[in-house]
Amino acid sequence: MSRHVTIRLDEEFHERLKARAAAQGTTVTALIAEVTKRELDEDREQFLAGVDEFAENWDYFQERFGKSAGPGKSAGPGKPAGPGKLAGPGNSAGATGQ
Repeated sequence: MSRHVTIRLDEEFHERLKARAAAQGTTVTALIAEVTKRELDEDREQFLAGVDEFAENWDYFQERFGKSAGPGKSAGPGKPAGPGKLAGPGNSAGATGQ
């Protein structure tokens, strides 16, 4: 069962909502419902907390794994590329990457 909720928006913001909804092929009501559900999603909150923690420790990760290390890149000569990466030039990971 759905409930009706009334909210007040200034005209400029309402116009922006209408434009965004139209661009996404949906209604203002559906857009507001989707964004609200996403904002209240507990998994999203946990993910964002993890992102914040990672960002707080970014200097450690760069120091530990190298500034040029990234997805699909080796951390450097003689260092494993990480889980799931196959061995190759400059990558000492085993054939399974584990």
